[in-house]
Amino acid sequence: MLFSIEDARKILSRTPFLMGMMAVMGVSFFLSSMFELSAKQLLTTMAITGGIGFATGMYFMYRVQSGARPTFLYMTYFTFMFLVLLSGGIVGLPGRVLGRSDLSWIAFAVHIFLMLISLVAGMYREAKALGMLNSKSASAWRSSLEQYIDYGNGRIDPAVRASLRAPKPSKKMSWMSGMTGYTGALAVNIYWLFEFYGGGGNNAAYFIAPLMTGIFFYLNLTGIGPCLLRLLLICKLEREAGHNFVTTDFEKIQELRRTFFLSRWLMKDYGSIKAVLPVRRSTARSGERK
Repeated sequence: MLFSIEDARKILSRTPFLMGMMAVMGVSFFLSSMFELSAKQLLTTMAITGGIGFATGMYFMYRVQSGARPTFLYMTYFTFMFLVLLSGGIVGLPGRVLGRSDLSWIAFAVHIFLMLISLVAGMYREAKALGMLNSKSASAWRSSLEQYIDYGNGRIDPAVRASLRAPKPSKKMSWMSGMTGYTGALAVNIYWLFEFYGGGGNNAAYFIAPLMTGIFFYLNLTGIGPCLLRLLLICKLEREAGHNFVTTDFEKIQELRRTFFLSRWLMKDYGSIKAVLPVRRSTARSGERK
């Protein structure tokens, strides 16, 4: 991933536990909210999904190169586990409380629709900020990313991650996105609104569900969507260059990996950056810029 050596020391050794935790929380909460599961089935599900998530994290910890594509895959994993499964399960929870699983699926579908809309809107907002939609400066986005890239050596400065954060939205933008997200989130629960306030209990579930959708709607619009677009653009530059970029701290991260407990058996030791880059590289475009 796009780590500096300082980031790697803090995060890399914890990746299996983080990804395992995300899998357990996302999958188990979604299934328990949307389906009738016994305690044994739920525990089995948690064990299996946690194991898969942990194994995925081990792969990231020992074998994945440090670049844009692994970062994009990690973001996709996070998005699926939290934005789809975990928050989707929370949105469907009121239906389970009411014994109306049919309404849970309707609410889940509305939630997914809102998540997709907010992700696309966030990517559109970032594309507009980068000038991609301006026909007079359609390639302006390149200069903002290429300043971090050494094409000749196939390296990318981890500082590029700072540019993966969308600019702070204006007050008008924050107000509009918040109102749009929360208004849409209310639609997730309109099906059982009157059932709760017609004398039913457990009213807290009604507030938690739209709040979760509203929060993730805003995060998609202002952070996750723009970040995914930036990573896709870096991947596009990699395809044009003919090879993937690795961080400038690549060798240091490899040295750190060699200190991990199972590195002798699990680590893919590239040795140096020369082992990562292909023998034949497309240098026409890279020579133009560096």
